[in-house]
Amino acid sequence: MAAGAALRIDGVGGIFLYGDELHSLALSRQGYGAILRSYDPLGSGIALPLLQRLCLDLFGEGLWAFRLPSLAGGVVGLALVYPLTRDLVGRPAAALATLALALDPLHLYYSHFARSYTLAVAAGLVLVYALRRAPDDRRLAAAAAATAGLLPWLHPTAAGFALGAFAAAALSLLVGGRARGAWRRLAATGAAGAGLALALHLPAWQAASELLAAKLGRGEPEFGALDVAARMAGSAPAGALWLAALPPAGLWMLWARREPALWVASAVAAPVLALVAARPVGGELAFARYLLPALPFALALLAWALAEAASRALPGHAQALALGCGSLLVAAAWWVGPLGPGQAPNGPFANLAYSLVPRPAGADAPRPATPAFYADLARDPAERLVVETPLVASHELKLYRNYWLQHRKRVHLGFFGRSGIALPRGPYVDLSDPREARAAGADYVILHRDVEVELGRRSAPLPGWRRAARRLERSFGAPVYEDAAILVYAP
Repeated sequence: MAAGAALRIDGVGGIFLYGDELHSLALSRQGYGAILRSYDPLGSGIALPLLQRLCLDLFGEGLWAFRLPSLAGGVVGLALVYPLTRDLVGRPAAALATLALALDPLHLYYSHFARSYTLAVAAGLVLVYALRRAPDDRRLAAAAAATAGLLPWLHPTAAGFALGAFAAAALSLLVGGRARGAWRRLAATGAAGAGLALALHLPAWQAASELLAAKLGRGEPEFGALDVAARMAGSAPAGALWLAALPPAGLWMLWARREPALWVASAVAAPVLALVAARPVGGELAFARYLLPALPFALALLAWALAEAASRALPGHAQALALGCGSLLVAAAWWVGPLGPGQAPNGPFANLAYSLVPRPAGADAPRPATPAFYADLARDPAERLVVETPLVASHELKLYRNYWLQHRKRVHLGFFGRSGIALPRGPYVDLSDPREARAAGADYVILHRDVEVELGRRSAPLPGWRRAARRLERSFGAPVYEDAAILVYAP
């Protein structure tokens, strides 16, 4: 668990903003009242920008503070797996599930990507634990109601997980032949959770309704279950193993341990069934992250099957056998996954989707039209800080990543004055004031005439680079290097 927490915390404030992170950044710059009344049409919801605004106010304008809700969800969720699942699957299986989640690329990725999915994972673990005990404990019934109400507020797709948990609770009471009092408490818990979810959404009800109407029932997936499983497991082989092993493992557990199996099986199956029924818009990565609350329970189920097989094969050494074999499987999945030793590092570009799937051989080779300056930079043995401009936060970042893989120097991104959104403090430099670049210790400022031309998406550069070049020349003098793609200045 300590290693998993370290992996999530390491460098979180030095990773470039990418893609969907910018949506909640814009919302987090509003006041608390405005955030409560807003519902981002791009899926940030209400809870995430609200928590991000709170963290920025409490801890300052650092990029790490902006990502703190996701980071906290990732670390807390990881810490909760063992204590909250050991009664369901046993201690060895809970330990293996913790190890597997610690190294899972998807959970690791969303622990430093500013979205709310890891918060939903942590809340889902609490919900299952509390709801299972709610009929006999008023305090845990209150905790279950609170987490059930919070889950769809954190992300609307997490509602399917909450419904599955209540279905498991009802089946558990039915199988156990519980008295009416237990049923009444379960009904009251469900009603309180639904009421809380409704109350949390009321200030932005119209916007939330419009988003759901636009997103649900309109998806036409052009991918299969293996594509989603590969995203969740980190590679196609691991995803295929999951798909082959989960159904028989679930049936085996239902036969061997009926009551705990109801909870584990529903936690895995309900989010999948909810997605199939809802048909939201999105690709395989979207579906994989929507299923994240099910991830620790899927890992726990697979670990339980392994531990059970070990107990039958070698009863006297079952725990050691299960832990040893399970650790080897986790290590193998890591080795062939996107973060294994055969893959190129991602460094400050870790929030690109390259961190989620293994890259084929040669995919990270230097681009054929790489400016010669980057080769010179790679041969320079000194520590350097390079500022790339213009500021980009979408697919264009893969160009900067390719150049970074060649020279491996520190990289910041540069912008001029207002960038459109007030950026948190991090690997960014305001080039409108030359003192900012010098204070950051920049050795080179690299102006790209047109990133889209370098990526082969446009034949000739747009003229906007000329104004930036004039500003940089006034600040730093004539370029020390120039070609058809870039101009390089030395502050």
